[in-house]
Amino acid sequence: SPASQELDRIATSVCEHPDSALASLEAIDYKSLSESDRHYHDFLTIKARDKGYVEHTSDSLILDVIDYYSSNDDRNLYPEVLYYGGRVYSDLGDYPTSLSYFQKALDNLPENYPDRSLESRLSSQTGRLLIGMRLYGEAIHYMERAIKANHAICDTVNLIYNYGLISSAYIYLKDYDKAELNLKNAAYWAQFSDNRLLENIRIDMAAVKLHKNRLDSALAIIRGLPDRVEPEFRNLALTYACDIYLAKGILDTAYLYARELATSPDFNNRNNGYRIMLSPELRGRIPIDSLTDLILQYNDILQKNYTGHGEQQALMQQSMYNYRLQERKRTDAERRNMNLLIALLAASVIALGFLAALLYM
Repeated sequence: SPASQELDRIATSVCEHPDSALASLEAIDYKSLSESDRHYHDFLTIKARDKGYVEHTSDSLILDVIDYYSSNDDRNLYPEVLYYGGRVYSDLGDYPTSLSYFQKALDNLPENYPDRSLESRLSSQTGRLLIGMRLYGEAIHYMERAIKANHAICDTVNLIYNYGLISSAYIYLKDYDKAELNLKNAAYWAQFSDNRLLENIRIDMAAVKLHKNRLDSALAIIRGLPDRVEPEFRNLALTYACDIYLAKGILDTAYLYARELATSPDFNNRNNGYRIMLSPELRGRIPIDSLTDLILQYNDILQKNYTGHGEQQALMQQSMYNYRLQERKRTDAERRNMNLLIALLAASVIALGFLAALLYM
C-alpha cells in the first residue's frame, strides 16, 4: 500500500535524519493505517526519538510494539524491537529490565541476521550497563562479542570505543596487562580516525602505566595531555597528571594541576584536586591563612560525594540484586527445561523398549 511504501521510505532515513523522519511520521494519517503499518509506525517513532536523543519517559508504546512483533514478525524486526525495549528501560533507569531485553534480543538474533551493527550495539550497551553495575567480569564477554561484530563490518569508530570500554573493565579488575593490550588496540584504530579519540585513549594508558608503577612511561604520556583532550575529559586527565607528577617528585607542576582541578567549574574529580593539594608533599605550599578554608571546602565536597555515592550505591546494589535474581530464575528455568527433556527422552526410550518387547512377543 502507499502507506507501507512511505513507512519503508522513512525507515531508510531514520538513523541519519531522525528529526525529519519524525516530521514525516507525524504527517501520516495514523487512523487510516492497517494494523501492521500502525505498529510499524509506532516502532519507527520510538526509533526516531531514540536516534534524535529524545529521552524515553514511558514504556507503554514499546510494550505494545514488542507484544505485536513477538507473534507477527512480518518485517523481521523482532530483535531490533527488543533492542529498543532495552533502550527505553535504560532511559527509565530500570537497568535489570533493560539488560533482560538486550540479552533477549541477542538470543533472538539469527546467525545470518543482515544487520551486524545491531549485534554490536546490543553487545556494547549490555557490556556498558554491566560495567555501570560493577559486574565487570560479566561485561567482558559482551564487549568481546561487540568487538568481533565491529571487525566483521569494519566499524572503526565503535571498534575504538569498545576496545576502550573493555579496557576500563580490566582496569577495575586490576588486570592491567589486558587493559594495556586493549588500549593499544584502541590506539591502533584511532590513528585512522579522529585524533581526539586517540588523546582520550592516552588518559587511560597513562593510568595503566601509573598503576603498573612505570612512572617514566606514564609521565611521557601525560605531559601536555590535559590541554589536548576534549573539555569533558580534562578533569580526568588532570587527576592522573597530578598523581603522576607527584609520584615523580615534580611538585610545582603537581601543585598547579591540583589547584586548577580543585577550583574547576566542572564538579567531576574536584575532590582529587583537594586531596593532592593537602598531601604531605604539597601541604607546605599552601599559605597558613588559606589552609583552614581549603580543608573546609574539601570536607564540603567529600560530604556531597558521600551523599551522592551512598544513594548511587543503594540503587546499584538493588539493580545488581534484581539482575542476579533474574539470572538465577533464568538458570532455574533452563535447568527445569533440561530435566523435562531428559525425562521425556527416558520415557520415550522406555516406551520404545516396551514396543520392541511387544513386537518380539
